[in-house]
Amino acid sequence: MKRLRDHRWIAATLCALGLMVAGCSEGEPSTDEAPSHEKHTGHDSPDKPRLVKLSQKAQERYKIETKKARGGRLSSHVSAPATVQFAPDRKQHVSPLVRGRISELKVTVGDTVKKGETLAVLRSIELGKARAAVQAAKSDLEIATSNFERVEKLNKKGIVSERRFLEAKQRLESTRAALESARSELDTYGVSGGSGPYYTLESDIAGRVIEQTASEGEVRGPSETLFVVGQADPVWVIADVFERDIAKVERGMEASVTLEAYPSRTWRGTVDWVADTVDSKTRTLRARIELPNPDGTLRPGMFGAVHLTTEHPDKLALVPVGAVQKVDGQQVVFTPADEPRHYRAQPVETGAEEKGLIEIRSGLKPGATYVTRGAFDLRATLTASSRSGGHHH
Repeated sequence: MKRLRDHRWIAATLCALGLMVAGCSEGEPSTDEAPSHEKHTGHDSPDKPRLVKLSQKAQERYKIETKKARGGRLSSHVSAPATVQFAPDRKQHVSPLVRGRISELKVTVGDTVKKGETLAVLRSIELGKARAAVQAAKSDLEIATSNFERVEKLNKKGIVSERRFLEAKQRLESTRAALESARSELDTYGVSGGSGPYYTLESDIAGRVIEQTASEGEVRGPSETLFVVGQADPVWVIADVFERDIAKVERGMEASVTLEAYPSRTWRGTVDWVADTVDSKTRTLRARIELPNPDGTLRPGMFGAVHLTTEHPDKLALVPVGAVQKVDGQQVVFTPADEPRHYRAQPVETGAEEKGLIEIRSGLKPGATYVTRGAFDLRATLTASSRSGGHHH
């Protein structure tokens, strides 16, 4: 009996607040029935809009106002520290293909080089031996080929025995195999052709020598970088976007770049890549802007900042921040239902927020009618109604 009295007291309280429930007239409490809308509130699927039904008295007290959502996009503004870098495909670490002594340097730091230009000359005993082995195998093959052709002719005339013919053929096949083996060993050094122990170290790209660790007379191996050649046109500007701003950053955003070295200058570009993962140490996300650099002003290693903005051609619904309420951990916007004084709590996904407005990415389209005043009161009513309904299950 006590529980029944409690339920009636809750229903009466809701009626007194102006919330229409079954069994009570407008503004008058009912002591016999639970709220008529309890099936439309707290126990529905979270993605299903829930209904709030107001009495005329509550409608007037809450001063509910509706408006059509305007269409548009809010500009996203993000600033992040950034550094200028070489594009990876325009930077080469040059190492010797085989261990050897540097006999001659052809370039030094700051020199401009063409693709295929010699950077240094090295002398390698191992390479010399491998090349000599190839040359010896070639000579043996020539002799074996000549001998086989002579024996083959004599064999056809019946002058030499079949055994001698087969021996010449076997010799030819073995010298061919020896040549292939010698060439394979030479290939392991990454060198094809040539003779003697000397070989040239060349640049695979055109650019400028930005680092050099080589000195004449040193013995260096494949694991050591002797030169770094870089091409600084274009360059990459890598921005480290803070975790709080990640949701605002996407490909296609317009970017302006400022550098500490040139505080009065600005470079403009577009974000053409955004990393898939956040750096676990810095809690930042990397974004890239590629900039032309014909005069070499943008030097890799320079530090500055990237400022990102975006204007989208696709329009979203824009509503005041206060029109978005949170119910049971979910963001909703209240919209008029089919019957008078009925309102739906429409689940929505929000986007950027700026100057009191917020983007609605899904759940509400531009031009749709929504509650622009009284949304907080509707949320409170819905929450109270859900709680009271819960006691009847």
